[in-house]
Amino acid sequence: MEETGKVRAGIESALPTLCASLAVSVSALVLEIDPIHQGIVHELQLLTLGPQFRGGNNNDIGRKAMERLRGLLVGMIAPYKPVMAGHSMAFQNDSGLTCHVRFASDPDVTFTQELGGQKRHLLAIELKGGKDISNVWNRLGEAEKSHLSAHKVAFNERWTVLNVDVVSGLETLSTAKEKSSSTTRRRG
Repeated sequence: MEETGKVRAGIESALPTLCASLAVSVSALVLEIDPIHQGIVHELQLLTLGPQFRGGNNNDIGRKAMERLRGLLVGMIAPYKPVMAGHSMAFQNDSGLTCHVRFASDPDVTFTQELGGQKRHLLAIELKGGKDISNVWNRLGEAEKSHLSAHKVAFNERWTVLNVDVVSGLETLSTAKEKSSSTTRRRG
């Protein structure tokens, strides 16, 4: 809803409950402010803008990182003459099997292969584009959630691609393995 301004089907019925809950929270906040005046209300509105701007900026960082990764993958697969269709591409590998690359979210990129009428889940990639080291462990935790979901649908290879180096130091590599233990390969 934040990006399109439209409510997804299936959650519209939950909106009245959400609104009632938010009203209770806001009324508890207002009761604690004494005295309440227009300046206070204005400052409260500004407090909500920071997270909105930060969230928008984080979306931009992720989108740009995905564009770079997509360009890299398209270049690598170009010799196989992939057929592009929206957020995916298909190509024939050296064995003549059809492979699909899908760009989405949770996981960000998936590679599947058709074999004997079945789809084999080859690789799930979770991309974290932020460059600040201070939040890297949180991003790895987010990647871990995605990888656990990918593992449930039989992706045996689960890669995390970071924009921060966590693999060259023994201490940071150890922490990275702890924060995202289901990742089968880390690059940062």
